[in-house]
Amino acid sequence: MRFTLLNRKSNAAIRMDMDPSDRVGEIMETVSEAWGCGNIVLRDGYSLLEPDSLTGSCISEGDLVEVLPDPFQQQTV
Repeated sequence: MRFTLLNRKSNAAIRMDMDPSDRVGEIMETVSEAWGCGNIVLRDGYSLLEPDSLTGSCISEGDLVEVLPDPFQQQTV
């Protein structure tokens, strides 16, 4: 399954190709490694994606998944 990750903070985007049986948490790990982002949430449309969810159950082929700072985590200055 292919989709696009869009980092709203930096406006950077990458194309992802993942197996539908992979967990959303694996996407979060990739984001952390690629962009150095911690404390994030992923949003697909109006839905926030849970780290334990399977990608195939919440992301469809061609979706745009947004990477957003987690508003509930304390920001370090």
